[in-house]
Amino acid sequence: MFVANSDPPVFNLGSFPSELRQKSNGLGAMAGASFGAGFWLEGKPFEGHVLRAIFTNEGYAYSTRDDVGTIDEVKHTERRFFGYFGSHSRWGVFTIAGGIGLGVELNDEKRCFVGVDGEPTEDCSKDQLLIKLDRPANNVIDLNGFLHPAYLMARISLGFVF
Repeated sequence: MFVANSDPPVFNLGSFPSELRQKSNGLGAMAGASFGAGFWLEGKPFEGHVLRAIFTNEGYAYSTRDDVGTIDEVKHTERRFFGYFGSHSRWGVFTIAGGIGLGVELNDEKRCFVGVDGEPTEDCSKDQLLIKLDRPANNVIDLNGFLHPAYLMARISLGFVF
């Protein structure tokens, strides 16, 4: 997984505020990788239907900024395990594939704010990963997905095999 822009397109299309930024917390733009093992139902690799187990490990650094400077920063490593069902078609050395998976977050990090000055703590009653949007902790946003700790994966890929 590569993070090539600090203002990702998915943030712009969603309901995320303009103060929120994301960058890789890995090696340069590389935030992490995924590893998987597949079982081909028809018995031929890269043809037909596949069941996969996929493990992802990706590190991100989130920050919020205003005209004065940095408001808040959060570093989080997403570790997820997915069960995946996909389909492949092959024409000579070229392939096209797609599928969908359901996964669960394995790294249960929590972050919320307590007190008048809004100090961050990991002792939270809810499963949240909050970041401040303004100087007092009046406005915060949860960096976890709305289905957290469950996650959906959809994938379309073009490639070649040899």
